[in-house]
Amino acid sequence: MRSCRKRSAGSEMMKEKEYFDFVNVAKLFLAVAIVALHSALVPQPSLVMALICRLAVPYFFVASGFFLQRKCTGDQVGNAVKGYIRRLFLPYAVFSVIWIVQLLVDDAIRQIGFRKAAVLLIQYIIFNPQGGLWYVWASIIGALMLYPIIKRKWLLQALPLGIALFMIGLLANTYYFAIEGSVWLKSIVDGYLRVFLVSNNAPFVGFVYLLIGMIISEHYELLREKISLGTGIAVFAVSCVVHACEVRLIGSRATIVGDGAFYLSQLIYVPAVFFLTTRIRCPHLGKTFVTTAKWLSTGIYFLHLPILWMIHRTATYVLPRIPGLKRIASLFDHPSVCFTGCMILCLAICLLAYRKPKSFVCRILK
Repeated sequence: MRSCRKRSAGSEMMKEKEYFDFVNVAKLFLAVAIVALHSALVPQPSLVMALICRLAVPYFFVASGFFLQRKCTGDQVGNAVKGYIRRLFLPYAVFSVIWIVQLLVDDAIRQIGFRKAAVLLIQYIIFNPQGGLWYVWASIIGALMLYPIIKRKWLLQALPLGIALFMIGLLANTYYFAIEGSVWLKSIVDGYLRVFLVSNNAPFVGFVYLLIGMIISEHYELLREKISLGTGIAVFAVSCVVHACEVRLIGSRATIVGDGAFYLSQLIYVPAVFFLTTRIRCPHLGKTFVTTAKWLSTGIYFLHLPILWMIHRTATYVLPRIPGLKRIASLFDHPSVCFTGCMILCLAICLLAYRKPKSFVCRILK
């Protein structure tokens, strides 16, 4: 009887593992899509950019919230949140130093002046970390905001707040055109942007997506029982069409502030994609491959912007000054070359670092 129970428990663990393995594969694919976006390989604006490349970071948020919730059992909420924040802080600190150096170099090249450079640097550090680090900052603050909600088990009750904050954030991003006719509301949003620079920080973006991931995790068994794979695909297809229509509609408007990366329909589209990826079984994927895919999604995300910065600066300032190489400078800066070179360097650095799992570099890039 005991052996039957053990086999049953083991099969359930294997079943769950098969579902969640594909999440790591999806994260790797989306990390590569981000590199394609930032290297200009994917044209902007386009539906490919909106439906795939812009899906990546919200998907990462939802996945983080999903797996964080699975660690918040019993009295482990505090330890789980602390561990999550601690894990993020190390790469955040290291790559912050890297982008600060990049910013100082660029400011020196443009000769914008020490005072203006100092003000921009302070604003970036506090409100809008560069190099993709806004996602890490939003995750840290979002987790802190969620801590009391998790403790009190108010995840569903907090969802209206998360949606409201996201909608407010849209006014300082994609839906900026909607306030152009309101003098007082536009002045408030413009005043906010002068100080905080963007709205894609924790209160408006990270909080709601982490929360959605946690809600999916909390009710996952029920969702998996009630929603078949066919229904999940249908929901995904409908949400994809709705999102594409919103992107087309908003894209035709006069003014978009910031990166224009966020849309209201993403609150349905992103969870639909994430839930679908948890339902895809990958029984033949090896543990090493899945683990490497998970680590590479992180490493590529952190490394790709510093590497692209290096490639662009080399093409702009270094190659034109070397006799015989001036002619290839423009080729070196071509999107396909940037993408390929960036991916090769990211993979090489990551795979070398992962050979020593306890090394400092590996701890940053996984």
